[in-house]
Amino acid sequence: MSESKFLHIGALTLREDVTDEQRAAVVDGLTGLRSSIPSLRSIEVHQDLGLRDGNADLVFVAAFDDEQGWREYSAHEAHLALVKEVLAPVLAAKVFVQAQS
Repeated sequence: MSESKFLHIGALTLREDVTDEQRAAVVDGLTGLRSSIPSLRSIEVHQDLGLRDGNADLVFVAAFDDEQGWREYSAHEAHLALVKEVLAPVLAAKVFVQAQS
């Protein structure tokens, strides 16, 4: 039987004028958090295929051992820097869910 995980799932919609370089920086920044934040066990980032108008541009699933690990990630300087320097300038909308798997 597999152990349960605490998941932080986000859907991000980027501004219409976002460049390919900015989009890549978001994806690379999110996946790069794994090497900086010990409580982050895994993170997957997927870009929308563009099959329907109105979809978010990308989704990520971050896994932690527990809620405390997620709270540590949320307050970690690497996460806060990514939000301020990479995400905030290109973000149009966001939605997050915390769940147990």
